[in-house]
Amino acid sequence: GTNQTIWKGIRAMLTNRLGQQGKVVIVERAKINSLMAEQDRNASNRVKQGSGAKIGRISGADALLTGDITIFGRDDKKKHVSGGGLFGAGIGAIAASRSTDKAVVAVDYRFVDAETSEVVATGEARGESVRKGTALGALGGAFGKGLGGMEFDMTSSNFAQTIIGEATQDCVNKLADILDTQTASMKKEARAVEASVADVSGSSMVITAGSNDSVNVGDVFEILRSVREVKDPTTHEVLDRITEKTGELTITSVRDKIATGAYAGSPAQVGFIARRKN
Repeated sequence: GTNQTIWKGIRAMLTNRLGQQGKVVIVERAKINSLMAEQDRNASNRVKQGSGAKIGRISGADALLTGDITIFGRDDKKKHVSGGGLFGAGIGAIAASRSTDKAVVAVDYRFVDAETSEVVATGEARGESVRKGTALGALGGAFGKGLGGMEFDMTSSNFAQTIIGEATQDCVNKLADILDTQTASMKKEARAVEASVADVSGSSMVITAGSNDSVNVGDVFEILRSVREVKDPTTHEVLDRITEKTGELTITSVRDKIATGAYAGSPAQVGFIARRKN
């Protein structure tokens, strides 16, 4: 009776936790249609050219996480001691209760290789929170009503302080640690990056790819001169380019859309191809 989409809350918490750890790159899929629509809009004449996202910059995923929420609730134990007329007939009977309140959240997960669709890991991440206390029976409604006798709102600022919020966070933390362990043993796929030489000054070279294209300091690029193009004889579409290597570029500085480095090789020119070595 609480109208909560629990999986969205857990996904948001997990995304935030993995982002804080910084050990994996998270690619957005929940809002993929919005991203594609924005790219299409930026490619139209209605948006100032050069000010928006380019088409074809969405990164592929190396692995997918799927799962099912198998437990989301409370498991409480209470012992009651009753008394009658202790404060006179006008009060009547009251009860003192010693309670152990326990919340449990569990997710059965599957970690899938996106290339082969092979399930590389399965298991359960289980989070718990326990609170103990003594209260008068008249205060029995303090836990509220809703799921398992409690009210909760995963979007509220104090959700993490609730007993179910603590159990959820514990589950998310354990799931994040499991993913870190699994991704550490996975093969890292090098992403192909191809750009153009934008500037050459002595041994210093600038290329048209940067941090937005996952270029990092220390990356090595082959610098290639285009010898000729291979075209479809009917449509004249360029199918391939025959290239000749002139040298190599080692990246020393990276910005959003460009990268600068030290070039070694035969003379290169603006417009030459820069292709990252795998």
